[in-house]
Amino acid sequence: MKIRASLAALALCVLPASAQALDPGMTSFAFNIGWNIPEGKYADYVESGYTFSLDFTYNLNKNLAFRTEFGRAYNNVNGSKALNATNFSATAYNYNLTENAIYTFNPDAQTNFYVIAGVGGAKATIDVGSYQYYGTAYPPYWGYPYYGYPVYGYNSAVSQSTTRMTYNAGVGVQFKISPSFVMSLESRYTIIATQKNVEYIPIAVGFRFM
Repeated sequence: MKIRASLAALALCVLPASAQALDPGMTSFAFNIGWNIPEGKYADYVESGYTFSLDFTYNLNKNLAFRTEFGRAYNNVNGSKALNATNFSATAYNYNLTENAIYTFNPDAQTNFYVIAGVGGAKATIDVGSYQYYGTAYPPYWGYPYYGYPVYGYNSAVSQSTTRMTYNAGVGVQFKISPSFVMSLESRYTIIATQKNVEYIPIAVGFRFM
């Protein structure tokens, strides 16, 4: 009987704690890091890179939460594909700030799934070092200044930036490690509405603290 009573008392302590991670009105902070996989036309010019973000989340109720997130995505530009260039070094990256809605299924479980979608703004930049180019030029990012005609010569370092709307939607799974710590694995299809859309899929591991 004493053993049963002890187990019952332990269950009363543990079960509310496991549900605590998604209590209404609770706030949490997380940092997320992972891979950044280019998609669409963007994948013709850049290689896979990395992504990093920080977020603040507010749980409206057990199922619905809102997340404010600031992030950075980074990729190397492939010189031979982007500009038929030699001695080429370039990076494409963006800083983004988004507001996201999250719906969690079975929120009281130790492991649960969720869907996420958001909108915000992003400053996308390409930094190009000095390079030699030849043949037909295809611009690596926005669709200009050279498009589809022969160019030859030497170009000095250049940087171009643009600030545009960004949209994302995806899915994730989270694991409640303790009442105050949750880990997650998340993937979102992301679009930055540039002249030629920047499209990529960040796959990130998250570390959330209550």
